Amino acid sequence: MNDTVDKFSHKVAAQHVGIFATPIAYCHIKDGDELLGELERSIRERKRTSPGLARSNIGGWHSDTNMLQWGGVAANRLALSAIKVCKKMTQFKESSVEDHEWNVRMWANVTPRGGFNQLHAHPGNLWAAVLYLDMGNDEGVENSGGAFYVEDPRFPMAYR
Repeated sequence: MNDTVDKFSHKVAAQHVGIFATPIAYCHIKDGDELLGELERSIRERKRTSPGLARSNIGGWHSDTNMLQWGGVAANRLALSAIKVCKKMTQFKESSVEDHEWNVRMWANVTPRGGFNQLHAHPGNLWAAVLYLDMGNDEGVENSGGAFYVEDPRFPMAYR
């Protein structure tokens, strides 16, 4: 192999194209204590009055997907903030982000210690967002869970 490389040596310019890249935005809500408190109150009230749905959640509660109707001003502000972030991070080749209608479906999960969400997909969506309101940290406990895994959406994957 080295003989071949030496015999035909030439320079190759390469660059990452990112055809199937999965962009991820990590955001922080500045001065969001009031917003997060209002969201938490809305979620606790909904959980108290609604049995929720059985979806990917195991051992927890999953609200209906109409949180924009029952989540109050805070849920709507959060949705608008998410859309702003998505618009900043999205580029369409033949149009502007303003040329498209941006829709939000929002719900809440309440997952107690020992509960989890199964691996699942949100097909047909350009973006998905997750907000952790309360990680359930006990005093003196650094890691209370809440791991978030993002899997490569292409399937099937090439076998090595």
